[in-house]
Amino acid sequence: MSATATTPQQNQVMEFFQSTAIKDASPNQGFGSGGWRPPAGESDNVLLGMKLEPTTIRYKLSTSSGQEVKKNAPAGGLTFLFQMMDDPDNADQPRSWQGKQFQMPDDKIRNDSQLPEGQRTRFRIQDERLNGFFLTLLGHVPDSAAQGLELLQAKLTEAEEANVALCVRMQLRYSCIGKSTRESFDSEYCQEIITS
Repeated sequence: MSATATTPQQNQVMEFFQSTAIKDASPNQGFGSGGWRPPAGESDNVLLGMKLEPTTIRYKLSTSSGQEVKKNAPAGGLTFLFQMMDDPDNADQPRSWQGKQFQMPDDKIRNDSQLPEGQRTRFRIQDERLNGFFLTLLGHVPDSAAQGLELLQAKLTEAEEANVALCVRMQLRYSCIGKSTRESFDSEYCQEIITS
């Protein structure tokens, strides 16, 4: 699915990325702060594309009495798609994988005065991670995620037409949730372009 909206569903998803809130988020490339994925640490990958789809975001609001109310709302979903360049477990056919989905709510949710600080932090961390992708892949942070996605799609199309792979170094992080000792995928950070 292209980042340039061409269907009514894509137009609806792109509306969520019109937010300019992302411009205030510091880029996060992982330097300090669904399916198979490479092990934790750095790996070199080909950026195959990105998938845009509608999703539902779950968030909490604080009521005037101090209670937290769980809510669901439509959001825009963005997932980056990769293929390992050097897959030690599958050298003849390096495996493909998808990153953690970015879930972009609209500004009405982001700016709700009842949104708890922890929820605002969750949105900020996600914005910083997405800005890390933009800074690495585009060389700058765009004014909106929608603008960044359009520029990134153009770059991917240009690379494909030139028959050149857009190769990136990724940092993958895993963490334990709660008291579990089993690690689960946390997120991926785009750290540098290897070739373009």
